This record gives sequence, C-alpha cells and structure tokens, in this order.
Amino acid sequence: MDRPQGQTSIISALANSTQKGGNFCDVCKMLDLTLTHQQSSNIGNFKILDAFLGWKSDLQSKSAWCASCKAIIALADEHVASLNDALKQRFQTDYELSAHFMDQAPRLWIAFGESTTPKGDASARRRHLTELGAIWLFSPDDEITKESSVWPLGKPQLFDPAKVDTASILKWLQQCGSCHDQKCQLFNTWLGKGEVQPSFIDVQQECIVTPDKDLDYVALSYVWGAVETLQATKANISELMKPGSLSIGGGNVVPRTIRDSMVLCARLGRKLLWVDRVCIVQDDYETKAKHLNTMGTIYAKAEFTIVAADGSHADHGLAGVGQSVEERERHLVPFLSRKMMRGTMWSAGTSRLSQTVWSERAWTFQEHIFSRRLLYFNKFVNWICFSARWTESWSSPVETLEGRELELKKAGESGKLYTLDWPSLTEYASMVEQYNSRHLRYDSDIIDAFGGVMLYMAEGFPAGFCGGLPEFYFTICLLWQPRKGLRPRTQQPNTSHIPSWSWVGWSGSLDLSMWACNTDTALPAAEYEVTISPLVEWYKHLDKSTKVDDTCFVVRNHFLLKNAAPPHGWEKHDSDEAAGTDTYYTYHGYYGNNHINPDIRFRYPMPPFQRPRDVRRELEHIQYLYIRTQRAFFHLGTPATGAPTRQAAHSDSNIYCAIDIPLVNRDGSWVGSIRVNILLGEELPTKHIELIRIAQGSVPVHSKTDMTLEQRVRAAATQAGRGLQLEHPFRECVEREEVKNGSVFDFYFVLWVEVKRGIARRKALGTVWMPAWDKASPQEVDVILG
Repeated sequence: MDRPQGQTSIISALANSTQKGGNFCDVCKMLDLTLTHQQSSNIGNFKILDAFLGWKSDLQSKSAWCASCKAIIALADEHVASLNDALKQRFQTDYELSAHFMDQAPRLWIAFGESTTPKGDASARRRHLTELGAIWLFSPDDEITKESSVWPLGKPQLFDPAKVDTASILKWLQQCGSCHDQKCQLFNTWLGKGEVQPSFIDVQQECIVTPDKDLDYVALSYVWGAVETLQATKANISELMKPGSLSIGGGNVVPRTIRDSMVLCARLGRKLLWVDRVCIVQDDYETKAKHLNTMGTIYAKAEFTIVAADGSHADHGLAGVGQSVEERERHLVPFLSRKMMRGTMWSAGTSRLSQTVWSERAWTFQEHIFSRRLLYFNKFVNWICFSARWTESWSSPVETLEGRELELKKAGESGKLYTLDWPSLTEYASMVEQYNSRHLRYDSDIIDAFGGVMLYMAEGFPAGFCGGLPEFYFTICLLWQPRKGLRPRTQQPNTSHIPSWSWVGWSGSLDLSMWACNTDTALPAAEYEVTISPLVEWYKHLDKSTKVDDTCFVVRNHFLLKNAAPPHGWEKHDSDEAAGTDTYYTYHGYYGNNHINPDIRFRYPMPPFQRPRDVRRELEHIQYLYIRTQRAFFHLGTPATGAPTRQAAHSDSNIYCAIDIPLVNRDGSWVGSIRVNILLGEELPTKHIELIRIAQGSVPVHSKTDMTLEQRVRAAATQAGRGLQLEHPFRECVEREEVKNGSVFDFYFVLWVEVKRGIARRKALGTVWMPAWDKASPQEVDVILG
C-alpha cells in the first residue's frame, strides 16, 4: 500500500523532542507521557486525543527492541486469529494502527485495520472505530462506577503472569460462602449418593484414595484431547493407590493439567481432587457406567470445579500454575512508567464463556451446569457461581446485595441449572439448544453425554425422558426443526440406534420455537400463541403394551375444559377485564426448599413436586415408536425468491442447509410449508413425498394487539428471556392468499418420512393447511418410526 507522504502528527512532533533510548520507541514513550497527564490531556500547547502509530510493518520492525510495540502487535495478531476466515481477510495485508485517548475507562484504545478514512489521519479513524479491530487498555488507576453499562464495578488489577494469586481465590471462596444464598452453598440434595463410592487424588499423599465417608473435595473439568495420557485401569489401579505413585518421581507420567490441578489444590489447602481419567477405572465398564450415571452428583457435590479451558488436551496445563506465562504476559502491555492491562470480553461481564475447545465439547456441558462454583482458567483465573462472576484481572468492591444484583444483570445468566420443581419446557429447551451445538468425538455418546442433565431435570418432569424427550410433553417435543443445517448423527459406527424422530439424532443449531408457544403453561402469553393438540398415541413396543406418558394435554383439559377445582396448594385467580388479565393460578404450597415460585402465573396447575424416591431415574434409549395415523402424498414446490438457506458447516466437512419450501398438491396449488435439511448442492426429489400426520395446530393469523414499533421492541426484550417471539411463527403460511383473510390458521403438523425395510425415518417437519389435507384423501396406516 502507498504511504501518505509528508505525514506529521502530534505524536511525531512531540516525539522529536525526546531522546530515543531504553526499551521503548519514541511513539510509545509519548503514549506513556500522555497517559501520565491524561486528567488534563494537555502537554505543553498540545491536547492529544488521537495518534497515528504507524503501519503494522513499522511496529513489527520495532518489536525487536520496543516492548510496547511488541505487545501491541501480539494482541492484534491474537485478535485476528480468533476471527472467522471471512473477517481474517481484512487483516492479511499491511494495515494501520492508531491510538485513541478516552475520557472514561478504558482510557486508551488501540485501533487496527483499514478504514475509509485518509491514510494516517488518526482523528478521522476515531469516527470509524466500529469498523476496526480494537484493543482496550486499562490503567490500574481507572475506576469503574455503576454508571458504566458495560464494564463491571471495581478497578483493573495487575496480576503476576508467572503465578495465580491464591489469596484472591481463597477470598472468592470465603465471600461466596458468607454472602451467597443456598444455591451456592448446598448441592441439590435429591441427587443423593451414587451407587459407587468415588475415589479421589490425595494431593498430599500423591496417590488415589477411596474414603469410606463423604469428605470435601475439588473436581476437575478438562478436555482429554488426542494425546495418550495416564488413566486408571484394572492393571494399574493398585499401583496408583500407593503413596507417591502420582509424584513427579513416582514412575507415572501425570498429564500437566492434572499435575497443575494437584499443585493448585495443595496451595489452596484442599486435600482431595476428583479427576475422571484416574478416579474411574476406565476398563471396568460396569462400574464406569454407574459413575457416568452419577456424574451430575460428582460435580454438584464438589466444593468447586477447576475448569481447564486453555488448550485442547490434558497435557496443556493451567495458566499461571505450571506454565503459559507468555499467554498471560500478552494481556499486560508495558510502557515506560506503567503497565496497561488489556480489557477482555470476560472483564466486560459477558454471559457467554470464552470460545475455547472446552466450551465447545459436549461432555463438558453438564460439568459446567452442575458445578456450584467454577474456577475457570483461560489465561486469567475467573470465578463463576450462581450469584457472581469475578476475575483476577479485576478488583471488585466489597459485595453488597445491591451491587451483586447490578453485576449479575451485567453478567447475564450463569448458564447453570438449579432445581426444577415443575416441568418447565423453557428450561429444557435452553439446555438442549446449548448442548446440541457442542461437539462430540463419538456421536454414539449423544444421549449418555446429556444423560446427567436429563436425570437432574427428572425431578420436575413426571414420567422422565424417552429418547431424549420428556414424556410429559412428548408430542410437543417432536415439533423441533433445524435453525441452520443439521448433520445426521447416524453416519458414524455404532449409531444405528439413534432415533431420527428426536433432536438427539441431529447435530447443530435447533429451532425450538414450538416449545415456547403456549406450551409450558407459564404467563405472560406469547404474541402468537400456537394451540397444539394430540392426534396419535405413541407406543414404545410393537405390541403396544407400553404407551408414552404424553399427559400434558390431559392436565390441560382437566382444568381448562372441565373447570376442575384447583388441587391443594394452588389458588385460582379469576379474569379481570378491567386489569386486562386472564384467569391464572399460583402455587402457595410448600415442599422442600426449592418449590414453585409463588410469583409465577400459570394457565392451570402443574403436576405436583415429586419426592426424591418417586423420581424416575431410568433413561429409556428406545429407537422405535409405534403409531397409527394418517398418511398423504404431496410434492415439494419452489422456494420463494430470496428464501434463506441457513447454511452451517459441520465436523464431517460438509455444509448442510435448512430451507423453507412450499408444499403443493398434484396440480401445483399450495397446501402448506416444510423446512427441509439437505446437503449444499443436493437435489430435492421431484416426485411426491410421503407425509404422516402427528399433531394438530391452530394459531391466530393476526397479532392479538395493535402495538407501535417501539412497543413491539420493548415487548420483544421482555419476552426474549422466555424464548417468546413477536414474528409470526408461520409467516410463510399466514401470508398466503388462501389463509391471510381468515382469523385463524388451522393446520396439521406432519413429518416427511422415508420408508426403508418397513421403518420410517424422519426427513423433515412441516405444516399442512387442514382443508388441503382433508381433500387429499389421507389413508389410515400403521407406522414404525425409527
């Protein structure tokens, strides 16, 4: 690129008056000088707001001797490396860097990349910061007040790159123990004791021990990776139980992540550490299965869980304990008289965990949500519990209830799961959405890796789970679709048992909007409520001896249609036209510490809280469903112009698409819509397709309220937390001439199935307008859905 000729900036003018020397260039010295006088932002006759630092190649040439330039380029490179391939292209050639001083913390912004501004014009670049890469630099003197909408209360805090501050960790433990409520203090007691007594690493004796009573311990969550590391087997478990067997000179090569966790526990005064690889005998498959079934208990009962989010394998280690000093140092930018600290999205209190291999793995999902407290290592050491988020790079003020509520509002949800005392489909949907986008090395593990979550939620869901779906809402939970293209999980070995009718059979981002449209009974109502009614009975065996306990509709009809009296503990509130409220129920009974919140308004009473002894702990891994239903044949139409393809790349190197396609009958007239999931470039069938009817639906064509745009935006923000929506869920249908002039769109939910050897496998979910289905002369058929 051409450089601007004769460029002169305030920084360069000031730099000419200083003498080059030390380990910093003149430009970086003047940045430091400006920071020193930033309260007035005046140095001599100059007021510095923006400064052109040079091109990337300029800073790279000075990196050999200027510590500031070296640190800035390293942070810019790290930022670029985290971008997707399309965005990375913007930084492949030489680009400009500029510094921008702010009135509020973070005081110094380093912007990098190309913009539409004149070359070398730092003042113009300030107006285009959103187009550029940015590094936020804080001074330890900065203080964040509650007026900040982004950064947490407190002050940036310099940390030792070579060693984590155990005093801060102990302070967090003490503060959580003394200030937070029972969610942080007590594990979910209904989980009870596992079938087998767990073993632990005794970090003092450096060996495996199996206590004969419950003791406090710490758990480790990490990524195994592809490296071969130590694991407990039938052959070596006796050796591993000898004192000193896990020491550095004990003859066993302990992976760095486990070694560092042992060191950290010793520094924190914690004696026992649970690590799956060495605390479960990996080739004792019967006992291992029992441990897997109680994995939620292991993490829930731990005092806290160490999360090794850095690295992609067990030999990476913990940052600031055994290694990774350079990674931590990159977040401290040295200047002549101070160190500045990089502000991260973690510091900003984002509700999303950083994008790491650990956070993308399916097996670590339940470890995160079950653990009461997480000590999260990702360059910095961070703390997550039900009530707070802290980091060693930030000094938080003394905690107060008001301050904690403010910080939690900024931080968002902790992503954890606490006791479910009623069958909340919204909570279940949240868990499924998060989990199904994570990666599994072996797709055959899909149900096992989610099994702990389902067992944990079984307290609130009568009849438990079948094929990954709660039986109480079984029909409704069959109504899932791809949000983006999904990869079928049945392509790997040992996956033929995975059902196509459940979400567990598909990997990727799911559209669960039907689970949130008037399905979990809690108010306020969705803007467009979908009334779903069953049409078929689902059986688990060919002889139809065992029926799926799909009873949510029975409960609904009992109270809404028969006007039954509310059960003990429930109070009915009649509708109030003046107040604009419909009839609703609240619960005022009490069982245990975590029963239904009396502030929740229900459409009708929900099933009672289950006693621990009544919780159904078995997870049924059924492959086939047996039904009698109606079948009809239709054709796929032509997608609307501009219809989104919702592409998604997957681990099999293929790109899958989810496309909404009209359904038409033989003469080409419209009958409904279906969202198909296909490979990019795959041709759709030209002949008719087979559809089976599984449920009935009804939805208003028009909004029930006439709201302004501002009102709709506010309502969307209010309802977003419950997964509700203001856009019509069947827009492609209700905008059709055949439907739009009516008040209600009545339809059938249908599955496109492909039948091979008598087994029907799900291809897609769609909707067919009720009059069109009835005119198609549907046939009654018996179906085995696999």
